[in-house]
Amino acid sequence: MAEKLLEDARRWGKRAIVTTGVALTAIVATGTAAHAATTHQYARYGNQTKIYGEAWFNSGACCIPERNAFTVKDSSSDGTRIKVYWSGARTGNYTLPVEGAGQERTFSIETSNVSRAVIHWKVCTLVSGGVEWCNPLMNDYID
Repeated sequence: MAEKLLEDARRWGKRAIVTTGVALTAIVATGTAAHAATTHQYARYGNQTKIYGEAWFNSGACCIPERNAFTVKDSSSDGTRIKVYWSGARTGNYTLPVEGAGQERTFSIETSNVSRAVIHWKVCTLVSGGVEWCNPLMNDYID
C-alpha cells in the first residue's frame, strides 16, 4: 500500500511540474501579460514627504468600469487641490472640484475601444495663490 501511495505521489508531482512548465512556457512564448498599463503618482509639494493626494490612470478596461480613466483623490483637508494634466493621443486637465480628505473622482478620457496610443500625464498639487507643483510626466496608453 505504501509503495502505491509513493508511486502515485511521484506521478502527480511530475504532472504538476509538467503542467507548471507548460503554463510558464506559454506565458514566456507569447510575451504577454495584461494589456493594460496602469500607472500611479502621489501628489506632493516640492521635496516634502507629505502626500496631498494621488492619481491613477487605468488603461483600456483595466481595473474599473470606465475605459481609459483617471481617478484623482485628495488625501488631506489642508486647502490644497489636486490636478492632473495629460497630453499625447488625448490632451486635457482636470482639477478636483472640492478640496478635502477623501474627495475622489473617476472620469474617462476615451470611452471607445481605440487603437493603442501613448499618453503622457502628471499629477499636481495646487496650493494657495495659484501655485502648483507637478510630478514628472509618466507614460501610459489608451486602448
